[in-house]
Amino acid sequence: MKYFGKVDLNITKELKRNLKIPIVHSGDVFNYLDAEEVFKKTNCNGIMFGRGAIGNPWIFLDTKKYIFNGEIPQKVSLEEKIKVIIEHIEILYSIYGENYTIKQMKIHIPKYLKGYPKITMLNKLLNGVKSINELKYFLYNFRKL
Repeated sequence: MKYFGKVDLNITKELKRNLKIPIVHSGDVFNYLDAEEVFKKTNCNGIMFGRGAIGNPWIFLDTKKYIFNGEIPQKVSLEEKIKVIIEHIEILYSIYGENYTIKQMKIHIPKYLKGYPKITMLNKLLNGVKSINELKYFLYNFRKL
């Protein structure tokens, strides 16, 4: 549907009911509660996370803990998010180099930090970033912006 409209869970439900192969649902799963709803309404065998995982790699463990153990996920601290963003930067940099990493992280960082009051200021600063060190500097000093 090219990101427009809401996914029709009845399609997944009908596939599961009529086919003997494992059915994996994809679409509109942005948190552990969405995943629970999909499992309950469709009885599917699994779920794929797409856009819901961008900037939120915790979605996988949160969903697993909630579905299998009933554990309500804890809010991820800003410090943990910045630590993971730095890891993301370092992995990209080791594979693709500086220019590509900077370009990609300008897209990903706002998704990781969505909802924080200083993200607008950081977005403006990201536009002028020219090095990995500068990128990291802004992240380490995010609270002080």
